[in-house]
Parts: sequence; C-alpha cells; structure tokens
Amino acid sequence: MKSESILATLRFLAKRLAIVELVILVLTGLVCWWIGWRTLAEYSTGLLWAGFGAMVFGAVSVFGGISLDSDFQHQYSKTVMPISPSGRVQQNVDDIAQGMSFTFWSGMAGLITIGLGALLKAFIYCPPLFR
Repeated sequence: MKSESILATLRFLAKRLAIVELVILVLTGLVCWWIGWRTLAEYSTGLLWAGFGAMVFGAVSVFGGISLDSDFQHQYSKTVMPISPSGRVQQNVDDIAQGMSFTFWSGMAGLITIGLGALLKAFIYCPPLFR
C-alpha cells in the first residue's frame, strides 16, 4: 500500500475543489446570462445565490440520506440482503460518511463561491483609493 504525503493529499483536494468551483462559476455565468443579468454586479449576486444553493443542496442531501434510514421499506430491503448484521451496520456507517463527505465538499464549494461573490461586490462598490 502506497502512503501519500500530506502535500500530495492537499494537492489532490485543492485540484478537486478547483474543478468543482470552476463548474459552479461557469454554470452561474450561463444562468446569469440566460436570465439577463449581464453586469458584473449582477454576476456577483448570482455567485452569492449559487454559493448558498450549493450549501443548501449539500445539507438537504445529508438529511435526505439520514431520513432514508427511518423509512420502514428501506430498512426492510436492507434486512433481506444477504449480508451479516455487522456488514449491514458497516454499510449504514459508510452511507452516512458518504453523505457527510458530500456535505463537506458542497459546503466548501459554497463558501468559496460566496467569498468570490462578496469579493466582487467589494471591488465593484468600493471607493477609489487614489484620486
């Protein structure tokens, strides 16, 4: 088993987050163009909404995954699967961990998008430093 350095892991995480962020920025730009928001100020507002949307989407996904465990039909379908009870518990833990991981990634992407939108708004509306 190959052990990775912390730098390689951070590089992988940064690359993954950059790709997700790029997709969010492009999709936000396309949606803003489609609804007629063509100025930089309107795009920054779109970024704020997209960031909040990404965070809400992640939170809803984790709550939706947890609520599946309380559904009787879902639990019954898990009991008829040919795995041991300990394997079933491990599968439940893995499902919750995957939901939490997705929530973390969507939360990070949402925070970065909100930060970029706020940064754009700050540069648009700030007074000039030198006259």
